Amino acid sequence: VEESRDCTMWMSLSKYHQRVQLPLSLHEVCTEADYAELYRLRTDVEVAYEIDDESIVRQLIDDVRSKVQRLSGKWYLAKKGRALVGEIGIIPFRYKGCLVGRLQDVDILPSYQGQGLGRTLLHAICVKAKQDGFEALCLMAHDDDWPKQWYRRFGFQTIGIASHSDIERYSMNSEDV
Repeated sequence: VEESRDCTMWMSLSKYHQRVQLPLSLHEVCTEADYAELYRLRTDVEVAYEIDDESIVRQLIDDVRSKVQRLSGKWYLAKKGRALVGEIGIIPFRYKGCLVGRLQDVDILPSYQGQGLGRTLLHAICVKAKQDGFEALCLMAHDDDWPKQWYRRFGFQTIGIASHSDIERYSMNSEDV
């Protein structure tokens, strides 16, 4: 059985320019009401993957809270008008003096998928990241899954591949961030 691998993908924001008004707005998750909205969204996203265990969704939201508090991450609800359509997170870190954002939870609600909103969500976070001084974005994608190609079409480049056992071994031998 071949082990699953993850790709690290990277995109510089130096040449990124917003060309048109985006139909999505990003609302930062800050209040308990925002977290409740995020919980409802995650519940709908997970059900699409046949995960209907409330405790799993609760753990996902707890993980978001932890990343916001411990890692200075920010999570955003994506809205088209007043309709909640998705979410995205970004965790800042420095690499060779540059501010880089690691994207997390790039999700569009199943009822809004297939309308180009995922691509619009990526454009919106690029605009926000560039406004906030980020110089590049990175993310992890499964090597054998369709999102890798989707991110590549958006402009991300694969810069590394690691097996899950490599990642676990590294995580177990490094200090908790």
